[in-house]
Amino acid sequence: MIKMNLMKFNAIAILIILFPTASYPSEPDARNFDVYRNAEYQFSFWYPKSWAPVPVTHGETRIKVVSNQGKGGDDCNVVAISRDMFKGLTPEEYIKDMNSLDLEVMYREQYPDYKIIERGRSNLSNHDAHYMISIMTMRMFGISVPNKQLQVSTVDNGVQYIITCRTEPDRFDEMLSVFKIIMAGFVIKPSL
Repeated sequence: MIKMNLMKFNAIAILIILFPTASYPSEPDARNFDVYRNAEYQFSFWYPKSWAPVPVTHGETRIKVVSNQGKGGDDCNVVAISRDMFKGLTPEEYIKDMNSLDLEVMYREQYPDYKIIERGRSNLSNHDAHYMISIMTMRMFGISVPNKQLQVSTVDNGVQYIITCRTEPDRFDEMLSVFKIIMAGFVIKPSL
């Protein structure tokens, strides 16, 4: 029995040496990321240095960053909306509301081919959150641009936060890990 326990101990020790538990900093390494801070909506948003902020076209978008120094085909944006309907709403209640909505029908008003591929529960800045992976075609000036996107949203103190990262459908799987890292760098500042 002692020999068996010693063998188990040695096996565990070898696994710990070969596969140490990862230690992640509380914020991304500043050498590889830039940060945008928004005092009004109390959040920070870390994004890769190889991405660049570009002008936003939607009034509630607080920041939009694009790959390849602003010239690439991948982008992420943060929308922060303060409305009475979000006051007193917990993230749990928000998820329940989001799951009850027929979001596909709502988005089809703007994007006729909009389709939700996957949706469910996630986390954003240690808040319960709702996520969706969807596809759609954006049309402008006679040009059609197919997109696949990951969108994660939550609420905090009367503010709805929505982060959307999108790319071409063929690149989505390749970009998904980058999108997740960017979303992990979104931090809602606690109210004091």
